[in-house]
Amino acid sequence: METRFAKTGLIAALLLIGGGKAHAQNHAVLTRVPGHVYEVSGFSMRNGDYFVLEPSWLFFFGPIQPPVALVARSMLGIGGSGAGVGLALNPWMREVAGRPNVDDLMGPFVSLEAHIERTYWVTSWRSTTYAGPQLSLSIYVLKASLGWMVDLGDHTDHHFQVAIGGGF
Repeated sequence: METRFAKTGLIAALLLIGGGKAHAQNHAVLTRVPGHVYEVSGFSMRNGDYFVLEPSWLFFFGPIQPPVALVARSMLGIGGSGAGVGLALNPWMREVAGRPNVDDLMGPFVSLEAHIERTYWVTSWRSTTYAGPQLSLSIYVLKASLGWMVDLGDHTDHHFQVAIGGGF
């Protein structure tokens, strides 16, 4: 068991070191439609299926206050993979000259997402597909999530999923 966690820690360290600079406010904010649609891309890392990388995209729609974002994420882990879509918002966001403050588009975020995840041979879980909601709080570089997953092939197989990681 300790060897698995040591390998996961080593992989995370190599990814962070090899990835260059990693700052909380390094996200590129792209204006898709001035004053109305902004895109923020990023990623998160978390526990679950041993270790999971999650590239993600937030599309903020304004001039709603606070702006609501569409979240799209892919998931690739050592013992599973998946995808998620949902809504996110920064309830503390400020408005500057009638548009969102760009710094606030980087977080913190509260998101509610629908996830579908596939587990496979590396884990002690049997190979199956799970789906369910996930509630996340991303505070710049820290992320905590709580999800409820149901096996699509056996509806009596369900569990809570608690994840700790970084990113959004």
